[in-house]
Amino acid sequence: MPQFLYKARDRGGKLITGQMEGPNRSEIAGRIGGMGYLPVSILEKADQEVPSQIRAKESSGSGKPISSAFLDIFKKVQPRELLFFTSQLATVMKAGIPITTGLSILAEQSKSPILKEALLDVLDRIKEGNPLSTSLARYPKIFSEIYIHMIRAGEASGKLDEVLNRVIFFLENEIETKARIKAATRYPKMVMGALIGAFFFAVYFIIPKFSLMFKGFKTQLPLPTRMMLATNYYFSTYWYLIFGVIIGVIAGFQWYIRTDAGRMNFDRFKIRMPIMGPLFTRIAMSRFTRMFVTLNRSGLPMLETLSIAASTVGNVFISNIIMSIQQSVKDGGGLSEKMKDRTIFPPLVYQMFAVGESSGTLDEVVEKVSEFYDKEVDNSIKNLSSLIEPIMIAFMGAMMLFLALAVFMPMWDMARMAKGGG
Repeated sequence: MPQFLYKARDRGGKLITGQMEGPNRSEIAGRIGGMGYLPVSILEKADQEVPSQIRAKESSGSGKPISSAFLDIFKKVQPRELLFFTSQLATVMKAGIPITTGLSILAEQSKSPILKEALLDVLDRIKEGNPLSTSLARYPKIFSEIYIHMIRAGEASGKLDEVLNRVIFFLENEIETKARIKAATRYPKMVMGALIGAFFFAVYFIIPKFSLMFKGFKTQLPLPTRMMLATNYYFSTYWYLIFGVIIGVIAGFQWYIRTDAGRMNFDRFKIRMPIMGPLFTRIAMSRFTRMFVTLNRSGLPMLETLSIAASTVGNVFISNIIMSIQQSVKDGGGLSEKMKDRTIFPPLVYQMFAVGESSGTLDEVVEKVSEFYDKEVDNSIKNLSSLIEPIMIAFMGAMMLFLALAVFMPMWDMARMAKGGG
């Protein structure tokens, strides 16, 4: 029988390595799980020299099941379902239940058929010796990139249960943040919808009827009225082209932001947006500092901590800056010193990092920074509505003025002509 070299984590997160004989990886994974350990990697002895990048690529698989690919495109798992699953998984890990047994139970209990199918496939791949993070990464529509990186960080640090609690906090925070942003922008959206509806109502029903009356007058219509009539003509005649262009622009934008350059430029634009930009930056700083503390406390090397923390930020532009700092630290120099050279980090961040480095209390200080940014995110969302309202009022006033001029200016001209003719 072939020999397999394995790495696993015990309930305390300690790394266990060893060698075991068996018919295949699935059998070895089952034995390791039965011992109460979490398999990290299982390699046949002949494959131990294969580069890790190639093994990861092979383990992830190039082809997904047809049913999984179909579900990924047309269906999705609700955030609260994912939160519930993650909470249950954290409970399983804390109780010391083998990961294969826990996933089997959670898959059977899942009320979401999409999540259930994914978990059963993940379970099969873990039995074959694949890490949990690599198995979950096959379903990017369910488990986000940040989610996968955080799970990978837990595997690397040996503190998966602790990181799962951080994932739960992250998911709860994401759900709550999105809900509060929706609540804060509900009124502006309603106003915008009403204005757009009023504009098209005037274009299609009011202005055309007035134009019939205006034809008898030998005078040029006011500019706002001519613009409304032109809009009515183009939308009535070329509506299919207009909607085709709109759909094409949306599809092109979606394709562009999936490219490396597009994602970079879009993420850079997001943090430079007025009003919303500071909020996105604070969310990214909160994620980075929280994950940095979690990883640094686990005893991972600084370079690896920075690399994994950068991947959980959720913004490619900021992630690349953190990776450039990692390279600078690798070449020599303090972390806070390198942060100071990057404009993306506010003075608070690199100054607190400097205090932590000099005092030997980096984890405690950075944790305070993350708590500060959590509060800043909360305050920014609370003030979001008050920041948007003046812009909406100005836009609404300009729109109403334009509609009023388009409708009433011709009537004033008619009244003047009637007086002159009288």
